[in-house]
Amino acid sequence: MNMPRVFVEKIPIQLLKRIRHGDWYRHGIYRDNIIFSSLQMEGLGAQYFRREGLNHGLANLIRINEQAYIRGSEFTGLCNLMLHKIESSHSYLSRYINTYRLDNADVISFAQQTRRLPINKYSNTELACVFALFAKKTLMLMHWLWSMEFLNCGLDKHLMSVFVRWRPAWSMEQIRELLNDVSYLERELPFQMERREILDYGASLLDNEKKLTAMHKRYSWLNLNTWDGRPFTSQQYTNRIRKLLEDKIVHAHDRKTNLASLKKAKLIISSIHNRSLRKLLHTVRDLIYLKTERIDIFSRSWGLCLPLVDEIAKRLEITYEELLSLTFREVSSYLKIGKCIKRHEIHRRKKYASVLIGGQIQYFCASAVTAIEKAVLDNQKSVMPSAVKGTVGYGGIVRGLARIVLTDRNLGKVRRGDILVANLTNPNYNPVFKKIFGVVTDEGGILCHSAIMAREFHIPCIIGTKIATQVFKDGDLVEVDANKGVVRKLKK
Repeated sequence: MNMPRVFVEKIPIQLLKRIRHGDWYRHGIYRDNIIFSSLQMEGLGAQYFRREGLNHGLANLIRINEQAYIRGSEFTGLCNLMLHKIESSHSYLSRYINTYRLDNADVISFAQQTRRLPINKYSNTELACVFALFAKKTLMLMHWLWSMEFLNCGLDKHLMSVFVRWRPAWSMEQIRELLNDVSYLERELPFQMERREILDYGASLLDNEKKLTAMHKRYSWLNLNTWDGRPFTSQQYTNRIRKLLEDKIVHAHDRKTNLASLKKAKLIISSIHNRSLRKLLHTVRDLIYLKTERIDIFSRSWGLCLPLVDEIAKRLEITYEELLSLTFREVSSYLKIGKCIKRHEIHRRKKYASVLIGGQIQYFCASAVTAIEKAVLDNQKSVMPSAVKGTVGYGGIVRGLARIVLTDRNLGKVRRGDILVANLTNPNYNPVFKKIFGVVTDEGGILCHSAIMAREFHIPCIIGTKIATQVFKDGDLVEVDANKGVVRKLKK
């Protein structure tokens, strides 16, 4: 039987023209793979965004391996739409959060159920049905992944207008300081819960096999990033605990500091007499938590479903890594017919592109990817500036060597005193904030992870530059003027 090619090597001329005429910009660099990104592409339709009260979704998106390009005009339009939603309904943010939590709980609940299924006794068709149902439930989360970007953009503007009305005489620095003071999370994220449990138990944990096994079972998924990677093995997790215990004094100090900051945040919020502002700040803290949790939900649910995924790979006679190079629809289809495409077809996808234009999705590999990348970049400036502008996350001026980190896989190259230049950051970046002297990002707003961490460590921070990772290179001497929101390349 000849298998249909989902990924093609030639791109239609008309499609290439449409790509060239788009106002594309690189919005993100994500550590994922074909199976996850294919699910993401399908989850951006209008039917999913209606879940959060929007009448349309994201109609245009290009993924070139880990890089994601969207149209600037479409992004701006969706940010403005979110701003309108926030300002026209006092209950919108609460409804948004509650609906999102329901969808999260549904995915986790189903993933937990798969652990109890006798999957090794299932037929291929039955396995395909279970996987398809898991994918369907995960599809319901994909629009949240992107809408939080639009929401944060709109919320930044809304917060500024609220603060200006509340305290007209305040400077931007005073507003940022208040946001820093109230941004500490009351609810622990999973990695924080894990760290607290390890430190509370102490070194005796390593001698308690039962407790060690329970901890490994509960937190091994923290080594995953969405649907990428594998959970910690028992040995890897034991080594992780040893490392945390070696730095026990530092972590204990951090925990004490964070508890003090949390107490301060509660006092500040409770002292605000404006009831609507008080409620808004509580909502902001919830959203900061959820923005990080959205990645954890994908990782945790995938970790729970790995026995199912491993059984599928076994039936298709491919490796786990090869399965990650299939689209989620291919997985179910190939299971049902009992045959997968040839290995060389999978390996052709090492360089791939998925294109969503006008709501239609197409997949490409090999030479077509080069053509798509060129078309995307054709309408961007060929001469890069020596300075970029962005939004101030935390003030100050500092000079240092730029260290370009596109994903958390590259964090090992960061040295003390470096200026971290990233597309965006997440909790995986937390350890390097103790070493760096400044941070600059392509994306993000005043409530993003980078800004919050910079305020916590009191390091100059400029966010939302759009192009910093493309302008600067490793080892460039740069000046971060976070009082004016400008990053300049200097002569050594």
